[in-house]
Amino acid sequence: MAADWAITVAVRRASGGPVRVTPADVQRWAAENFLLDVPAALAADVLTVRLRVRGYG
Repeated sequence: MAADWAITVAVRRASGGPVRVTPADVQRWAAENFLLDVPAALAADVLTVRLRVRGYG
């Protein structure tokens, strides 16, 4: 879920341009909204999958 929200925020910021989202964005969103410490490797794996599913990867 944190990856999806990080992607959504990146899409809104891109305003039609390239979507740029990193595992650090996922980690930051999870920490701020869920108070979770997500390992970088897990954030990267989930982000890769969710970008592909949403058609950005």
